[in-house]
Amino acid sequence: LDKTLEVTGMTVGAAFRLNADDQTLHLIVQRGLPEEFNALAADVARADSVAGQVRETLRPAVLRVAEYPEGSLKRVLSEAGVRLALSIPLAAKGRVLGFINLGSQEVRSFSEDELALMASIGQQVGVAVENARLYEQAEETAAAAERSRLARELHDAVSQTMFSTNMIAGVLPQLWERNPEAAREQLAQLHQLTQGAQAEMRILLLELRPDAL
Repeated sequence: LDKTLEVTGMTVGAAFRLNADDQTLHLIVQRGLPEEFNALAADVARADSVAGQVRETLRPAVLRVAEYPEGSLKRVLSEAGVRLALSIPLAAKGRVLGFINLGSQEVRSFSEDELALMASIGQQVGVAVENARLYEQAEETAAAAERSRLARELHDAVSQTMFSTNMIAGVLPQLWERNPEAAREQLAQLHQLTQGAQAEMRILLLELRPDAL
């Protein structure tokens, strides 16, 4: 956002991420705008706003704040002295992932070359946003796969061992009355099984520790 403001010569700006599930906007960062602006993300995405126009065309658009519909967004921008709004779509694979909206206290025009540069900036940032999203998705998939692996190991190792110990512990009282020697052998096996289960649990807990440790 800072670099885009520098390149365009605009004075204020904000970057938004578009939620693909419910199509809502979320403010990521803003520069030079009052705190009240932070709660107006929904107004930014309205069809009659500059971002709303960009959302349909996937091309940068310019709009005078005086042409905005009456409401909180127009009032906040006007009170901040913003007279002109420029919206750049952050696009990747033909869909909008967010916007960079810029504002100026001076009304000016943009050439086709300047708008093409803005579109190029938006595409570059859009690709970066998409790559970050895919990286997060890959991390979540890897974490889910690791949880499944640990669950299988718990079932295949510890769970079956504990089932065996439970069965032996259940028959020991009766076996002790009939055959104390056999009961002692089963008791030793029970001790061995519980030690094995404890060792398996230690290994699994060690795998769950954060890498930083």
